[in-house]
Amino acid sequence: MNKTKLLLCINDTPHSRVTLRFACSKAKKSGYAVEMLHVIDTADNQNFLSMADVMRQEQRDEAEELLKKFADECYETYGVTPSLLIKEGLIGEQIVATAQADLGINMLLVGTSPETVARSNLIPWLTGQLGSKLQIPMLIIPGNLTDQQIDELT
Repeated sequence: MNKTKLLLCINDTPHSRVTLRFACSKAKKSGYAVEMLHVIDTADNQNFLSMADVMRQEQRDEAEELLKKFADECYETYGVTPSLLIKEGLIGEQIVATAQADLGINMLLVGTSPETVARSNLIPWLTGQLGSKLQIPMLIIPGNLTDQQIDELT
């Protein structure tokens, strides 16, 4: 039987940090595995084709540094060692592709901030994809949760 995995797509935002803490706390208490995904948006590179390779490498280096920093924080704070993935493409498509490729992923955690919820099309799009293609639950983590709230909820 596969170990339950939590998939979270992170970037360098405060609400990603909250989502990471939530995932690690839940993983520590439940024995779940954590899969951290960072997506490099290749749409940004299309306008600068001559610079695309240089920009892509810089973005990959930054993503590796970010994931390593977050992985170290997971281990030091919670004793959880997450798996790390870097993918390129559209964020929603890469989240769905990652979940489809790994049948052990049983839940998607998505962090939000009050400012981005009203403007973002990602959460409604993911909800439709999860219901029609993946059939796994998605948990939306508010970026303003406190450590105490995270502890109580997990």
